[in-house]
Amino acid sequence: MDTWLCFDAGGTFVKYAVINEKEEFETEGKFETICDDREGFLVSLKEVYEKHKGVKGIAMSMPGMIEVDTGYMRTGGSIHCVAGMNLAEAVSAMCDGLPVTIENDGKAAATAELVSGTLKDCNNGVVCGMGTGIAGTLIVDRKIIRGAHLFAGELSYAVKDVSSFPAEPTENDNLFMHIGDTFTGNTTAAAMCGKYTALTGTPMDAKECPHLFELMEQGDKNARTAIQDAVNTLAMMLFNLQCCIDPDVIAIGGGISANKTYIEMLQKRTQDIAKMIGFGAPIPNVQPARYRNSSNLLGALYYHWKHEGIKEF
Repeated sequence: MDTWLCFDAGGTFVKYAVINEKEEFETEGKFETICDDREGFLVSLKEVYEKHKGVKGIAMSMPGMIEVDTGYMRTGGSIHCVAGMNLAEAVSAMCDGLPVTIENDGKAAATAELVSGTLKDCNNGVVCGMGTGIAGTLIVDRKIIRGAHLFAGELSYAVKDVSSFPAEPTENDNLFMHIGDTFTGNTTAAAMCGKYTALTGTPMDAKECPHLFELMEQGDKNARTAIQDAVNTLAMMLFNLQCCIDPDVIAIGGGISANKTYIEMLQKRTQDIAKMIGFGAPIPNVQPARYRNSSNLLGALYYHWKHEGIKEF
């Protein structure tokens, strides 16, 4: 049975899987992402390939603005070292010349959900993959919107507040200096844990987010505040997206989407906002993505199959 090696590179980990033609995951694993050393990042991919030779091709999900037809990385998101290179060509060259395709992580997740997941019966939709950033995708008439500059859906950069921005930015100013003014800086697992640390003085990082929810369930008011603040802010962004393209469904992906309490809190807050606005404003239909942590891997493979003419969707 034919198999493909799939990578999903995020700012913290690179997940990988060998997936067969029946869409079954035969092997899975992950390793820490090397974000600032191009050679080190490429070597880490090759090491996985060397253990799984015999695959028909390599499908990758990556952050950043990507020319998907060629595999050229205009930017690399949190994986800074791959910006400005043709990553598909580089990976193919070190992996016996196999065909390599690269899809943006948010678009890969959306593809999986659109083909066989939460959005399979939708015409218009939004997918928000909650990870290190927000891997967003906008779908209109069952087509992924990429935009004039491949920037459509780049919700990691969506600005929530500009009050702290300098009146005349210099070349040394950038968004990462004002991350607290973005939706990323206020909605992700890292943001929740950072808020809890600020409230309590107890260090907590994004990897401990499941524990934060446990603390909330145990009655920790600071944990509830940290989570609720993030939910409130994300709900505001989701309602704004409802105003922009009026999606049938907004699917929430990433590891945190498996948390039922989180999804219920987010559903309630978006409902509250819509009711408060009134004037016939629709209530956003917020649902967990079907594939959650595996969506990027499967979506990257769907894109690979389509690009290589193996399957049409």
